[in-house]
Amino acid sequence: MTIACGAIILAAGQSRRMGFNKLLADYQGKPLVAHVVDAVEAADLPAIVVLGHSAQEIRAALTPSRAHFVLAEDYREGMGRSIAAGINAAPRDWQAAIICLGDMPLVSPALLRELAGKASSSAILVPVFEGRRGNPVLWGRDHFHELETLQGDEGARKKISRLDSRLASISWHDDSILRDFDTPETL
Repeated sequence: MTIACGAIILAAGQSRRMGFNKLLADYQGKPLVAHVVDAVEAADLPAIVVLGHSAQEIRAALTPSRAHFVLAEDYREGMGRSIAAGINAAPRDWQAAIICLGDMPLVSPALLRELAGKASSSAILVPVFEGRRGNPVLWGRDHFHELETLQGDEGARKKISRLDSRLASISWHDDSILRDFDTPETL
């Protein structure tokens, strides 16, 4: 039986290291963040895009999309607040959410489908390539309350290390789960 699972795409950041909004940067003919949304939609998952910095521009860059948009009013406080906004917007029937980073355009629909296929309300599932944990990470509903309390720029990494005994992993075949675009050189 398949459980209800969706994706939360974090697209609220200020791109301080990049010097401009990297999510709107052209990558292979379209905005960087559009690759992530396209992968989620190709995986047949519902999507919530968390907006903040440049909200109108990012929403416009993702039109048309089936994604639901939510504004993280306190996005300036860091990624933790953006994750919380996305989790708070998740429909009640979602038993799991895959947290996707808007600056990881190489994440594939196949990976997202594999994560969703292993979803449960108690799961924390992380992809691993050559022993290194990557993104996106699937969180079961049992852990949503912990994600709603994230503060500052901590993201969910601290929660993962605290919940290590509950963590499961899937082996992934390439480094796409490790590659984000944070500087002009990486883009």
